[in-house]
Amino acid sequence: MPDFDRMVLVLKASGRLEPFDGGKFLRSLSRGGISKPVALQVLKEVEAHLHDGISTREIYQMASQLLSSVDLRGSLRYSLKDAIMSLGPSGFPFEDFVASVLSNLGYSVSVGNIVNGRCVKHEVDVIAIKRESAKMVECKYHNYKGVYTGLKEAMYTYARLLDITEGYSERHIGAKIDSAMLVTNTKFSEDAVTFAECRGLELLGWGHPERNGLEKIVDRYMLYPITILRGLEPGEAGTLVSCGLVLVKDLARLKEVEVCEKAGISKGRAMYLRDQARALLA
Repeated sequence: MPDFDRMVLVLKASGRLEPFDGGKFLRSLSRGGISKPVALQVLKEVEAHLHDGISTREIYQMASQLLSSVDLRGSLRYSLKDAIMSLGPSGFPFEDFVASVLSNLGYSVSVGNIVNGRCVKHEVDVIAIKRESAKMVECKYHNYKGVYTGLKEAMYTYARLLDITEGYSERHIGAKIDSAMLVTNTKFSEDAVTFAECRGLELLGWGHPERNGLEKIVDRYMLYPITILRGLEPGEAGTLVSCGLVLVKDLARLKEVEVCEKAGISKGRAMYLRDQARALLA
């Protein structure tokens, strides 16, 4: 039992030590749709096992295990950040995930495009079109926490936009691109945000924009990645993504036999994953 007459120091993913913040912990549970009584119960259990130097990862795992026994749907939603990070180790599934999110928001999307610029050719992760306006989308994926997407990535994305727009307007080559968006599964640095605001570069990441960040869009429209499901076997997530089942909702709408045919898995596995997907979206 920790001594709460003093602060318990928690090891962040960045390597910094910070006092454990019970209010912040409760808010993270609330964002996962956890009821207040359950959240308070989980907080009480977690506090009983705190000690100086405990990592945020250990706290998360403890909370997730406690939640899974009382609120499966809530425990799945609580694991969203880890689920998106589990799309790796390469960034390509994250590009498919971002494309699926944008498609569900009404964009026509294409992935892995080669576009001529004024000076060089560019590989554009996603091109998203809505109301005859096209934006290039640069996806920056990190497979561990505590890493910021910074000024370098923002400037790189903007420079590519300039080369592509100049290629189209001056040399009539490439594609007509009107704007750019930088998407990440982590947070942006202050300099990246300042630069983006100055140059009109759209940013979408964890907690940014403040009231419409990636995690809020995913939760609001139930655009959960397939990796949020529990009990996925090694390689299974990659197989599901490669056959077009990027989002939980893609899986939930199928019959067991359709999942078997698409992913090449047994009927029992298909039923287990499909039923879990439907429970999350209920």
